[in-house]
Amino acid sequence: MALGADGSVALSGWQRKTQRTYIDLLLIDPDSTNKCKMIFTREFNKSGSSCTRCVSYISSGLIVTCCNDTIELINYNQRSSIKSRTFSGRAASMAVSEEGDQQIFVGLYPSNKVIVFSPGLTELKTITLTGLQDGDSVRELGVMGAEHTLCVRTFTGCKALVYNINGDVQTELTAMNNTEANSIAVSSELLMVLWRPDCTLITAHHIPSIIEGGRHPPPTDRDGGRHSSLADGGRHIVVCFEIDESRKIRIKNNRLISVDWSTGELKEYAVEDIFSLPALLPALSSTINENEVAKLANYFAITSDQSITDITTLVQHLKDGGSITPQNIIQLIRACRDLSLNDVARILSIYQKQKYGSCTREELQEILLKLEEENHRNVGVSLCSHLS
Repeated sequence: MALGADGSVALSGWQRKTQRTYIDLLLIDPDSTNKCKMIFTREFNKSGSSCTRCVSYISSGLIVTCCNDTIELINYNQRSSIKSRTFSGRAASMAVSEEGDQQIFVGLYPSNKVIVFSPGLTELKTITLTGLQDGDSVRELGVMGAEHTLCVRTFTGCKALVYNINGDVQTELTAMNNTEANSIAVSSELLMVLWRPDCTLITAHHIPSIIEGGRHPPPTDRDGGRHSSLADGGRHIVVCFEIDESRKIRIKNNRLISVDWSTGELKEYAVEDIFSLPALLPALSSTINENEVAKLANYFAITSDQSITDITTLVQHLKDGGSITPQNIIQLIRACRDLSLNDVARILSIYQKQKYGSCTREELQEILLKLEEENHRNVGVSLCSHLS
């Protein structure tokens, strides 16, 4: 499954009746009776239940698909094949880099290799992923940023791993004792992971923080405070939230699409709605300890008789008092920066950015400046630079 900039959804699979693979492109229309409008469909001659048909968008009107050892460019507006070629290996997964060069990444099966193609299907290089078991391969693949950070879900163990462009593993993600990922989705700086066994919990991980920090040791208690673990001590999780039981997720242009586990129905969620204060609290709770909460309470001149025992009660108190709102947490970000609570400030800043995720960077900076002005307090360093 892949999402297009035009709002369409590309689905690929295998038809049991015809024994052939297919691609369907649907346009979600909530106002229509059927909810989805078919805009393109194609059945392929490649047959057999062992075939994995992958599909991704290159640009408006252009998709790329691969199956077994063949990769093909298709103009779905003109319903025509532009170019195809074969390669050495068998495709298991595919992704297209969205920033800049739009290179195509194809994970092979059973192999730890990923082949990189140009948008014109020229084979550029092969990446060898470290840390995979013998015979393992990439079941799902996402590519993030100009540095081409690879986010993968493996066949064996369904691990969620992050690699640099050289194939060096940066971290393995876990969340609240969940270690098996059912699906992954990449958007801008975030990696969304749908976790087993319930296939309802999604965590959003800030990938640049993982890359900048490299590998991290297991989390430890700090300053005598309780420090629970989400992922690497909660260092990279921004929000946790639940959706209906789903098989697969994808995210594009602030839209999260899931495939219902039992019915196969497509469901759409708005990312700015998902990024709520309740969804933010688990990541904050794993990143801040009691002593640091007490420092924040003192910063906001909250007296000891007001029973601020953890970050949840602190956030609720600030919300009730009007110091923060679900759309504007600038005062809390500023307090964390003043107290050098940098991990907490980073999570809060990413949250604030996502509330305006559909804006351009320039528009976002203008919004944040206005939010700062609303708080009627001076800022030593612009929050815009912290969020850029």
